[in-house]
Amino acid sequence: MKITLGCMRPHGGYREKLDLGAINLGVDGIVLPHRNALREAEKMGLKIVKKRECCAFD
Repeated sequence: MKITLGCMRPHGGYREKLDLGAINLGVDGIVLPHRNALREAEKMGLKIVKKRECCAFD
């Protein structure tokens, strides 16, 4: 089962905490991730894929 964290979540500190937690829990994708979560994913060696379409079409 693929799990993607969609775009409909608050910005700021909440998004940062949620996104970092999601990465550490192993979600498959995050739409518009917080910049610190993106950095953490890169440090962990995760593959970063940027797409232009809505995640609902994936």
